[in-house]
Amino acid sequence: MSEIAKVLQSEVLAQDFKNIAPDMSFDREKGFAGQLLTVNKGLRECAEKNPKSLLAAVKNVAGIGLSLSPAAKEAYLIVRGGVVCLDPSYVGLMKLATNSGSIDWCEARIVREADTFKMNSSGLAPDHDHDPFATDRGPIKGVYCVARTKTGDFLVETMSAAQITEIKSASKAANGPWKQWEEEMTRKSVIRRAFKYWPKSDERGFQRMELAVHLSNENEGFVEIVPTSPETATHTVDQKEYFDQLITNEDSEGMYVLQQTIPEGAFANLYNSFEKGAVTKYKRIVDGLLDKGRHTFHDYRSAVLGADPEDEAGIAELREEVSPDFWELVIKGV
Repeated sequence: MSEIAKVLQSEVLAQDFKNIAPDMSFDREKGFAGQLLTVNKGLRECAEKNPKSLLAAVKNVAGIGLSLSPAAKEAYLIVRGGVVCLDPSYVGLMKLATNSGSIDWCEARIVREADTFKMNSSGLAPDHDHDPFATDRGPIKGVYCVARTKTGDFLVETMSAAQITEIKSASKAANGPWKQWEEEMTRKSVIRRAFKYWPKSDERGFQRMELAVHLSNENEGFVEIVPTSPETATHTVDQKEYFDQLITNEDSEGMYVLQQTIPEGAFANLYNSFEKGAVTKYKRIVDGLLDKGRHTFHDYRSAVLGADPEDEAGIAELREEVSPDFWELVIKGV
């Protein structure tokens, strides 16, 4: 039996999936995963080499509640950094937002040079006029997301072409999805940003949306961030010593906690702090530790979401398996 078959036919995975997402069909999603692996050679080879990552990705399907159905186009299995990852689409993110009750409706649209775009007063939707039948509306000028709240107000988030380029340049997926699906990646970027300002309602639905945004950000590899100021770029001597210790000890959980709990600029500075001649080697080590820590986080997060709240012994057993700092992230869903 192949490694892929072992994962997809695992009774443990099936039960975990049902515990996490009783509203979804495991058999259906297993079938979609099999289809994607059949038609995508690179994905299939990656899954054979790293079956644990395929297991984590399928669990994340349950965690965020988006289908792998090719027709629905809500989420995809992709290869990133030598592992199989679940990547939600902008369509999937919008579905999660509306299903959670956070907003009633939303959409993300590209604005091109030939279009007319006007922002209106706070609480109102913008005006966007364009010819939908035009064969050439010019290059992308910007993108916006408009969401309608329960009270009928509109929340609008915009990003200029320069801001889109900045995100694309910072993304480790710049040579892949950004080249193949620029418009989708652009829409997804503005939705991720808009989500930060949307109302929080249904706890379960919000957790799914939060996890989906987190996965999307991680899949683009937003680690090597260009610091915007000396203040955000600095790191302490203690942080540097601890960072080096995590590398020496191959502590993936600790590295993940460090990335999530210190300023982005400080971590980026640590990530770029290696001596000349060793930069590539140690960046690969850090990337590997972060990938492993990320998958461990999602495994425990899925286990917590699928656990019976009254099963105190089971939850306590999970808590004892990881460090207190890592467990705190799992509970918060960071």
